[in-house]
Amino acid sequence: MTYDEGFGGYIPGNEITIDFQDPLEENNFFLYQYRGYEREVYCKICEYGVLRDQECFSQINNPLLTKDYYTYLCDVPCWKISYNEEIIVFNDKFTNGKLISNLLVGKVPYVSKKNILVEVLKLNISEDSYNYFKTIKDLVDNNGSLNSPLPTALIGNFSSVLNPEEIVLGRFTAASAVTKSIFIKRDDRSEKVFGNSRELQPEVLGDPIPNPLTYEYSCDESRTRTSILNPYLLNYFNISSVANNDIDEDGVENNFDNCINTANKDQNDLDFDGIGDACDNDADGDGYIVFYENSCETSDRDNQSVPEDYDLDLIPDCVDLDDDNDGYIDEWEIYADSNPLDEKSLPRDSDNDYLPDIVEREITRTDFNNPDSDGDGYIDGRDRFPRDPSRN
Repeated sequence: MTYDEGFGGYIPGNEITIDFQDPLEENNFFLYQYRGYEREVYCKICEYGVLRDQECFSQINNPLLTKDYYTYLCDVPCWKISYNEEIIVFNDKFTNGKLISNLLVGKVPYVSKKNILVEVLKLNISEDSYNYFKTIKDLVDNNGSLNSPLPTALIGNFSSVLNPEEIVLGRFTAASAVTKSIFIKRDDRSEKVFGNSRELQPEVLGDPIPNPLTYEYSCDESRTRTSILNPYLLNYFNISSVANNDIDEDGVENNFDNCINTANKDQNDLDFDGIGDACDNDADGDGYIVFYENSCETSDRDNQSVPEDYDLDLIPDCVDLDDDNDGYIDEWEIYADSNPLDEKSLPRDSDNDYLPDIVEREITRTDFNNPDSDGDGYIDGRDRFPRDPSRN
């Protein structure tokens, strides 16, 4: 459609045009808008964290976390709503009573491979409204050439209650309207998608994250998202009802299923915590998630089989970087000749940045008299790049 320097080419998408018979002996002014509906894949993304109690719970200090983000499916069929970004108006002054063909009324950018339903809205507005929107359009569309229009005051119909002479930017318009819908298939296209999309990355049993595993988030109603779609619009998506009483298709209805997203017809629940074993990150309820138990070769099906955990922080010694929980990782304590299994045995640390002096002198080459050698706001002992202020 239009050229975008950031994209490095023309933005892929669909231009929507219409044909219509213009009414005779009437001067009409039209404003065209659209709403696009596409099925949401997920309703929440947590960056460096996981979803717990409907909020993203940070895992930024979890050294075992290998994923930059987690995605969460919508708990009900949900639609993302997009709108036109340009102003499209039409004046039939020179076409009164004629057949109008291929009038551009919308540009729908190709931002995802999901099929999209576009509902075009045609508003019959007043001449004053037309002039208002036309002024904005001219200022926006023609601001980079020698023939660009001069700055123009936008004369809207909002006014100040305290000072009727004061011009307030904005306009309220009532208009007759008609809508038409078009369904655009995009799932089989080969063009490059405009913008960045996130791959589906759900929580997986065995990830080093706190229990309970979570898979869904609510479809929050807003201007840009809805779970309520008119039945005639649902037909375009081949959906007769938004209800799905058995998401994982294991024969157990969602309301009674202890693993809604994981098929488990047997509903086994070893620790009786209401979370089925098939999706329980701590099936035996001993406090150690399955990732830790597998790493330490203990059983997540036996609450008597627990890994060694010197500081009782529920992170076993076999994966705990700081076994005595004194703030200094075991590797640096050993290098500095202090005991990694004794919280009272601390290495020499002149600037209290949790990086021993000998490590700063001989390994990291940082200033052992300055707790933040690169000045990025993170102390050296908590900074993966203590000499690079652009990374931490």
